[in-house]
Amino acid sequence: GAADPAWKLEQARAATAKADAKFQDARGEHRKAVDDVKQRQRELEELNQKWNEAWLKKDVAAVQEMMAPDYVYIAPTGQVLDRDAILAIIRSPSYRLKQGARTEMVVRPLTDDAAALVHRWQGEAAFEGKSFRDDHRCTTLCVRRSSRWQIVLEHCSPNSPRGADASDVQ
Repeated sequence: GAADPAWKLEQARAATAKADAKFQDARGEHRKAVDDVKQRQRELEELNQKWNEAWLKKDVAAVQEMMAPDYVYIAPTGQVLDRDAILAIIRSPSYRLKQGARTEMVVRPLTDDAAALVHRWQGEAAFEGKSFRDDHRCTTLCVRRSSRWQIVLEHCSPNSPRGADASDVQ
């Protein structure tokens, strides 16, 4: 019974084994959560890369597929453009992205199915007869719907020459 040292030892061993099993389960769940975060990071980095490539190639179909139906772009001027307005730009024969890169990207998971990408955009383009160079800090909000990531919102601000890089974001 309870006074028997052997019984007490057996009870302590059983409790230790039970606690160890719970610890191992929690450790496995933690590993899975870390793997899920890493997988989500890879998926979002791939979305970022494909988005940039689609714009460089003027691949309207790819851009449409990656854009959420409720997509909104807030330009560095503060102008708000919806999905149709942005698609009209990429379809325009006068629009040409000569070169461009998204760098200094930081992925900020918000939920399992939402994330913010903070990055620097630098590029050269022409539209309606005007050439321009961009250097912006941008935030891209992405959501996963039906197991597919899409871009819901982009907001870009002019980059100050003295501005911190995205890796400085806390």
